[in-house]
Amino acid sequence: MRKRITLLGATGSIGKAALDVLERHAERYELFALAVHRNVDGALEAARRFRPRYAVVADAAALDGRADEFREAGCEVLAGPEALEYVAAHDETDTVVSAIVGAAALKP
Repeated sequence: MRKRITLLGATGSIGKAALDVLERHAERYELFALAVHRNVDGALEAARRFRPRYAVVADAAALDGRADEFREAGCEVLAGPEALEYVAAHDETDTVVSAIVGAAALKP
């Protein structure tokens, strides 16, 4: 059974490197959820490529009516900081990779 990975910060340099690893080892890992701050285009590209169950856009305003594009890519889109917590703590994720810059990844 493949390990289900949740990737926070999927469009940054570390997140992109993590996606490359997932792709090279697709027999061992699957992307369960991805999260971005506001890079909706990058999130859509990754969603189409990996087809995770969830895509999170932390800055809900950045989503701006594009939720249907995520649904067309086969994933449920969530928005806001609470959505980050939801996917990170989801029972079906095996490992969370936090590639979010600095203190933004820490809940106060």
